[in-house]
Amino acid sequence: MPISLGAANFKPQGQGYLEWFFRRSVLKLPCIFGSSFWDTVILQASSGEQAILHATLALGAAHKNEIFRKPGPRTKHDAPDKHEQYALNQYTMAISTLTPHLVAKNQESLRITLITCLVFVCLEFLLGNWNTGFLHLQKGLKLLEHYSSNSWRSNDLVDRAITDTFFDFHLQCQLFGIMGPSSFPRCATFEIPANKFESLIQSKEYLHLILEDALNIAQCCTHLSGSGQEPAFAELQRRQSRIRGQLTAWRRLLSNSLVQLQVHTNYKASFSYKYLSIYHIMTKIILETCLETRQESIFEKYTSDFISLMAQLVDLLNSLVAAYKRKPRLAGEGDSPFGSSVGMGWIPPLYFTAIKCRQHRLRIHAIRLLTMNFHKEGVWDSQLAGSIAHEVMEVEEGDYYKDFDVDDSFPLSVAPCAENLTLPVLPLAYRVHRLEVQLPSEYQDKVKLACWRRKEDGSWVSIAREFDVWRDGVPTQRSDQYQNMSRCYEFMSIEP
Repeated sequence: MPISLGAANFKPQGQGYLEWFFRRSVLKLPCIFGSSFWDTVILQASSGEQAILHATLALGAAHKNEIFRKPGPRTKHDAPDKHEQYALNQYTMAISTLTPHLVAKNQESLRITLITCLVFVCLEFLLGNWNTGFLHLQKGLKLLEHYSSNSWRSNDLVDRAITDTFFDFHLQCQLFGIMGPSSFPRCATFEIPANKFESLIQSKEYLHLILEDALNIAQCCTHLSGSGQEPAFAELQRRQSRIRGQLTAWRRLLSNSLVQLQVHTNYKASFSYKYLSIYHIMTKIILETCLETRQESIFEKYTSDFISLMAQLVDLLNSLVAAYKRKPRLAGEGDSPFGSSVGMGWIPPLYFTAIKCRQHRLRIHAIRLLTMNFHKEGVWDSQLAGSIAHEVMEVEEGDYYKDFDVDDSFPLSVAPCAENLTLPVLPLAYRVHRLEVQLPSEYQDKVKLACWRRKEDGSWVSIAREFDVWRDGVPTQRSDQYQNMSRCYEFMSIEP
């Protein structure tokens, strides 16, 4: 049965993209846990508001183009195809119809603005326009923070879905290191259940809150150390201890909930559980090292955790590939289980391992997994993350392993174990601190890195690198129609 929206009055081409979005995009984009924002809110909001409908059509066209075109970034000389051109036109119409709501600033206009903003964020990240996507996200977060303390209805399911989706994007950027420590403005307090989790989604939400708290401490320490200030360790240690207790309680509750959540009997639940286990390990490492931002040697204590992390990631990969081979193909789906989504998957833990684990066998395994396919997860791009991690590894290792027998051609589908770690761990003098990444803009394909290395006398030397992520191509280039899109947020300046 065709999908039809009462507010829509467009040509068959638009109907086709609408069908694609609600039959394909909303299933693929939210990742395995699903999302009430994409499953419900967008469908309802598109039927009554033109700005959201046009933004949705733009995202649907961009996602369809992402599926049907050849994998990898576009080249400089590629002209927009019919999907991209339609997306550009709908994006322009979304901006135009959103303007009255930006001026009104009432409760209903706020919702429409925030929903449309989230679709813009997703669209820009999908296109590889990180700077513009980040601008949309920052403006949306500013609006959300301002109104959540005033007229926001904390018990409204739509408000909660909007806030949770902003939180997911915020956490992605924070984990990537392009958003600093902050207290995210949630419209409802998340309370851990007494005995069991009601759903895997609830378990994921609580784990993400714990992860954000751990990242806040780590980034606070990094910022203070970088500015020459001494962190208030007593208070930070109390926060760390509280979060450690929460993480322990989270693991216990998840273990108590396995039967109820059908982790061992339900196909989708088993994948969700693998995800949670992987992110639990990463959260644990971040939490236990968050106060020692100047001591990169602390990560050696967690080599066994990195081994477990990589083993579970490889197991997840093998399970995904096996499942994909068994399921029927849809038109344009291709021969790969990878693609684009708005939720975090396996890219962040692979990137974290490649950056922070100095066991060469583990970090090169993570880098090879990142770069083996063109895959996107919200702000995360597998090729971008893999290229950054590879550049950091080259900066750190230099020629240290030149006299060792290094074999990096092992099968990616075989999980690593302790016996594989035959090379010596990278010495402290080679390691870098405080990695800062400047993502490529819409108009150029350079990534800029900055990091610091401690010298023998205790002083610090800065290291800067600039490199191409794609040697034979670049991220999708903007048409002139995109040039002035960000100006719409001139209406969204908030007076305290």
